[in-house]
Amino acid sequence: MTTNPQFPHTIKITRTTGTYDPFNGGTTTTEEIYNGEGRNYKSGNTNPTNGVLVSDYVVSMPFTLLEILAGDKIEVTDRMTALEDARVLRGDVVDAYLGNLGLNVYWNKTNT
Repeated sequence: MTTNPQFPHTIKITRTTGTYDPFNGGTTTTEEIYNGEGRNYKSGNTNPTNGVLVSDYVVSMPFTLLEILAGDKIEVTDRMTALEDARVLRGDVVDAYLGNLGLNVYWNKTNT
């Protein structure tokens, strides 16, 4: 398998929609918005916010016309090396910006 050095990570973005009613149940649906290549990097420091550690990350992806929304879930799989297994990071999308060179997705790491 060849790895694109510009986009060495695998990115998966999902969105859960539906209704939740604690008395009558409810229905939710999880839709896969994106599953492909990208480049993940830290955009700042890990800082406490309201007693919770928040890590700010950015994912750069090739130009694609997708609507990524705040609250979407993101999963980033680092490339595998000969020395260790792939690392998987999960979090919540905060914002997205589509520029003329590609799509940037800003997200915060969670422990789930």
